[in-house]
Order: sequence, then C-alpha cells, then structure tokens
Amino acid sequence: MRFGELRDKGLITQAEFEAQKARLLGEG
Repeated sequence: MRFGELRDKGLITQAEFEAQKARLLGEG
C-alpha cells in the first residue's frame, strides 16, 4: 500500500506522509 493511500484513509497524518515522502525521495 502506498503512503498516499494510508494518508487518504487517515492511517497516517499529513506530517507523517510528508516525512515518509521526503525520505523516499532522498533514498531515490
């Protein structure tokens, strides 16, 4: 499941989503 889906379902907060996205972009 993608982080966007987790965020949309409310399983993670917007802040958590942004942090995960930044980490993934950094690793890429």
